[in-house]
Amino acid sequence: MPQSHHAVFHHHSPGQTGPGVAPLRRAMRSPLFGVAFALSLGAVGQPVAAQPAAEDQARRSYDIPAGPLGAVLSRFAGEAGVVLSFDATLLSGKNSPGLQGVYGAEEGLAALLQGSGYAASRNGAGYVLTPEPEDALLLPAVNVEGVEDARFGDAPREPGGLKAEYQTTATKSALPLRETPQSISVITRDSIEARQSLDLSSALELSAGVIAGSKTFAGNSPRSGEGFTLRGQELDSGRDIRIDGFAAGGEHNNFDLAPFERVEAVKGPSSMLYGQGSLGGFINMVTKKPQAEPMLKVAAQAGSFDTFRVEADTAGALDADERVRGQAAVAYEDSGSFIDGVESRRAVLAPSLEWLIDDRTRVLAQLIYQDDKFIPSLGIALRQEGNKLVPPDVPRSFFFGVPSTEDSTASGLHMTVKVDRELSDRWLATLQLHRSRNRLMGISDSYGYGIDDAGNTYLYASWVGQEDVTWAGELRLDGRFEAFGREHRLLAGVERNRGDFLAWGGYTSSIGTANIYDGSLATAASIPARSLPRAYDGRVDSSNEAIYGQVLLSVLDRTKLLLGIRYDRAKLESVFNGLSATPGDTMDKKEPTVRIGVVQDLNESLTGYAVYAQSFNPVLDLSQNGILDPETGEGFELGLKGEWFDGQLGATVAVFRQELDNRPIPDPDPDLPSTAEFFISGGLQRSDGLELEITGTPRPGWTVGAASAWLDAEYIDRQDPNFGKTPGGTVKRQSSLYTSYELQGGTFKGLGFGATLLSVGDRIVLTDENLFVDGYERLDLHAFYKGLPGWDFSLLVRNVTDEKYIERPNSAFLYSHFFGAPRSVLLRADYNFDL
Repeated sequence: MPQSHHAVFHHHSPGQTGPGVAPLRRAMRSPLFGVAFALSLGAVGQPVAAQPAAEDQARRSYDIPAGPLGAVLSRFAGEAGVVLSFDATLLSGKNSPGLQGVYGAEEGLAALLQGSGYAASRNGAGYVLTPEPEDALLLPAVNVEGVEDARFGDAPREPGGLKAEYQTTATKSALPLRETPQSISVITRDSIEARQSLDLSSALELSAGVIAGSKTFAGNSPRSGEGFTLRGQELDSGRDIRIDGFAAGGEHNNFDLAPFERVEAVKGPSSMLYGQGSLGGFINMVTKKPQAEPMLKVAAQAGSFDTFRVEADTAGALDADERVRGQAAVAYEDSGSFIDGVESRRAVLAPSLEWLIDDRTRVLAQLIYQDDKFIPSLGIALRQEGNKLVPPDVPRSFFFGVPSTEDSTASGLHMTVKVDRELSDRWLATLQLHRSRNRLMGISDSYGYGIDDAGNTYLYASWVGQEDVTWAGELRLDGRFEAFGREHRLLAGVERNRGDFLAWGGYTSSIGTANIYDGSLATAASIPARSLPRAYDGRVDSSNEAIYGQVLLSVLDRTKLLLGIRYDRAKLESVFNGLSATPGDTMDKKEPTVRIGVVQDLNESLTGYAVYAQSFNPVLDLSQNGILDPETGEGFELGLKGEWFDGQLGATVAVFRQELDNRPIPDPDPDLPSTAEFFISGGLQRSDGLELEITGTPRPGWTVGAASAWLDAEYIDRQDPNFGKTPGGTVKRQSSLYTSYELQGGTFKGLGFGATLLSVGDRIVLTDENLFVDGYERLDLHAFYKGLPGWDFSLLVRNVTDEKYIERPNSAFLYSHFFGAPRSVLLRADYNFDL
């Protein structure tokens, strides 16, 4: 097949298997895989006849700076669109002067390898490094494994570990992290599994600037109803949490991680490519994709609070020609909670199918279905002591009310169809269609709301139903072109999306009182909430149309310039109880946003960048005259990205300033009735911050991931009633560290130990009174063993010192705050079948 865009380059360590599984061997095994895969996908179409591969001898312009030879070769392979396999350990200590000029693939490889003792030779559809004849007796053999070419704009397959080489979210196409003028945290699958992260919150603990925020209708606390702030800005759970770039929708999302290969946190304004969104950035979950190489992995977990979980992940070709490929992830979990009476059950199914129609056309279909049933907790109330909010003196297992007798339910269905067509070796057209549907039925038979100094509380019952359906489509063109003797990249596209959000529910006035200290909650009043009549209903209809363009220019040998512009038209209509809430409860806004970035290679290990970008974020908050104007913002960022230890350790440091206007704040009008909930647009809010992240494997067996963030924020408009105060959601400091070491030899080879340390500073919850919740520290310990073929065992002891702290505060301090889990244990066993 013609090679284009990016190619996979794999680094292999001594002791790995030799050449990849032969096509005949794969074909013999594919029927077994096909039967298992058909259980979730159904029948597969007829095989497509294989077509012969063709070499890509296109001559291209390269501008690759000097650096470690392995890193330079990897970058060349990605830009040239070729498959290159080599053992990175054999190139350790070797440097390259880089490559500038116009070359074919073989010419470029020859130039880069001159004097290295190695040459590139053909190996099927790609290349492999082999010792030059005069060095053949002095150098060890190179192990080569079958590798698939990365095409259709996909990122090359990563070599593994905590450190990622590429991102696909910030630029909507695969680009090396060092060439991306923006701070991005990539949480790899290896990072997720090494730390036994079961939810998005724990996965993102190694992302600087991302803080787990408030939540509602929690199931297995602290694992349900996730919310986040990023760089001090609250993320919209329906718009700023994305799946493969599409808004996931839903107000109470709690995504299982089984279907996802990685999580990318894009920091700073991203409206230029994604339209409506937070000034702080967004979180994108990248799904697992089909592959030709057969694999099957199963895992089981068990631990504290009656937790039991099983997972399976399988992939492979479904026909002998490897043109129809599949992947499926399934999971089931049944668990209790450290909170009395709280329990949850979960089922996840996530199949995907890829069909290579011909050498230049691919169709990818993906589905994620998640079903949750749970008895929820609505958290606890906090007491005010000066400017501090503190929890009452109750155990963490305390249920603030009476557990419901009927399960709450939540489900999510996400479907995507993507069609890629290579128009030439340099140009790719992509059509994507996406639909999400999220449903919630939350039931609370009795919950406390607020407490006085003596511990007395009022009890209420309520139920809420929600359905959120979103549709989105995008058509884009991505390619490379030459001008002024250099190669550049262009991305352009059009988008349209629509969302329908429905909410309804019932509630009562107080059903009684109780005291949290005298045991009266054990006999407190409760009402089967679903027996209550419907008291309200409402809906929000939204739509957005946009056109955008982005160009990445190679302006100098070491300098690249990113320019982008987008034009959005956003519409909103809000209806409550079937009638307009106010005469002006509709919005129709047109907004352009831009992004300008520059990347400068400073030397072989260090790259500097700067970026300016804008944000545009419609809100649903109502003023006395209708829906408020959208939030608008600007972000300025300077940073350095570096790689050391032959590219095995990466680091990013970023300083930024963000300015947000029109953030909704409560209307201070003293004449409003006490029951009115109106807002006004706040004045300018400024945030200054510093972030640092380090990930990688600086020495064999030693893995490290570290993140720190510092943030200073305040309202700076003197006309604003909050002038000089710190915005709610601000966390002034945050740090995390994960490190582990695996024994590399001897009797206990494969045995390893590690630790995670998390430190979070005081958290501002309410702006008008500058109320805050104390920060906390948490220490986790890890042990693992990989010494048995195919097996991985891991043990997590979370919160080893059994610290008691509030992990999830809420801006409504009368209820819905959540303790962090006490000391707990989780054991996991994985088995990878040798297919």
